[in-house]
Amino acid sequence: GLNEMTIPRAAILASLGTIAMLFLSIIWIGWGAYSFLGQMDGAFVTVDESSIKEGDRWAWEVMLLFDTCEP
Repeated sequence: GLNEMTIPRAAILASLGTIAMLFLSIIWIGWGAYSFLGQMDGAFVTVDESSIKEGDRWAWEVMLLFDTCEP
């Protein structure tokens, strides 16, 4: 017949396997979030401020002034 420790041993191995998979999932999700945040930070660094400025003002300030000032 079956050994008396077969079922508890299988349950212990299943529990250890579950803990290992949870640990790997946490690492995987954490690494994904870390790399995503790095990509987001990198996306905003590439903007050249001189290309969106006109003189000493931002482009949106110039448009706002032109839209609100009467000729």
